[in-house]
Amino acid sequence: MAFIKCIACIINCKKNIYIHVNFDGRTNKGVSRKSFGGVARNIAASLLALGVGQTKFITVVGDDQSGLEIFRSFGKNGRIKILSGSNTARYTGIIDINGECHFGFGEMDLLNSIEPNLVRDNRSGFEKAKLIVLDGNPSLETINEVIDIAVNCSVPGKINR
Repeated sequence: MAFIKCIACIINCKKNIYIHVNFDGRTNKGVSRKSFGGVARNIAASLLALGVGQTKFITVVGDDQSGLEIFRSFGKNGRIKILSGSNTARYTGIIDINGECHFGFGEMDLLNSIEPNLVRDNRSGFEKAKLIVLDGNPSLETINEVIDIAVNCSVPGKINR
């Protein structure tokens, strides 16, 4: 989640690794790279890069290297809860030489930890929000908590339930 004067983005922090391989049964030489993603994370990071300093990013991450990097990257604009002993949510895709994804797998269990109480703890940011960006991965209960706050605080927008 993030808010921009505020924009609020609920996000899942994804680590994308792109590996280029041949699918003919043998071990393939590959190339991989790590990047951070997720729609809300990308929007929050882009807004901050554009100088929209009141943007806030709300999520949960593990205490692994990826989680700590995400935490550090948002600094004072992060409302990031670090969960001890957990891996940050990640997606791994197998991409061919043409850039087509053949399959992927996600380690997303941590996203179940984005709970309504995290939203309530950041209520003041939502109340001031001009825009809220909400990733679809949190529970319906969490999504409804964000929507209820937005409606009660007259955050403009269209809500499709």
